[in-house]
Amino acid sequence: MEGVEVDSSLVYEVRPEGWSKVVAENGRFQLLKLQKRILTLFYPVRNAYFLILGKERTIIKRSYLSRE
Repeated sequence: MEGVEVDSSLVYEVRPEGWSKVVAENGRFQLLKLQKRILTLFYPVRNAYFLILGKERTIIKRSYLSRE
């Protein structure tokens, strides 16, 4: 799989506990874990929070955001 091309200015901030910060960088979504472990998130979605469990790249919940 290849990373999704996105606007590099898109940044999603962590809000609820247990959620991770999603940053669009270098044409790919990257997941910044709370332990500061960086994983590349191969998923073609914008304006969404991703909740990740453990060290696997498994998306167990996706929550879409409305742009303010």
